[in-house]
Amino acid sequence: SSPAQDLAEYVKKKGGNMVGSQITQFYQDFPQHKAAISAKGVREFCEANEELLGFAADGGAGLIFVKKKAGKAKPNAAEDLAEYVKKKGGNMVGSQITQFYQDFPQHKAAISAKGVREFCEANEELLGFAADGGAGLIFVKKKAGKAKPNAAEDLAEYVKKKGGNM
Repeated sequence: SSPAQDLAEYVKKKGGNMVGSQITQFYQDFPQHKAAISAKGVREFCEANEELLGFAADGGAGLIFVKKKAGKAKPNAAEDLAEYVKKKGGNMVGSQITQFYQDFPQHKAAISAKGVREFCEANEELLGFAADGGAGLIFVKKKAGKAKPNAAEDLAEYVKKKGGNM
């Protein structure tokens, strides 16, 4: 098997991603691959084998991750984030984006390049962002129904459910 296949298998066993500095542990198990990987460096090696591996820069040693074979040809950060937020009940605090990055390290660069708020606004067909004086709130837009949340309509609906007055 190739160095890329062995590294992908190794990373998969570590939960699908690992810190770049952990490559030394991989070299202990696969010393025959050290020359091939270190000749280019971990990042370039992952990029050269993008069908199997990905690399996310994080200001430190970076993150090596295994690409999912099944599913979309190209990872779509907006779709994956919308699905993730949907599983969290339809909204999540902006600071929880770090948990999303743990599951989807390949999207960190795309989202942090703009910032969470701007990323949500750029993908307004799927995601919304509500500023709240803190980290903000990321929410999934309902595909059916209103294009934009309308506080007046929502309040009227709520009051109606409460018997017409509060």
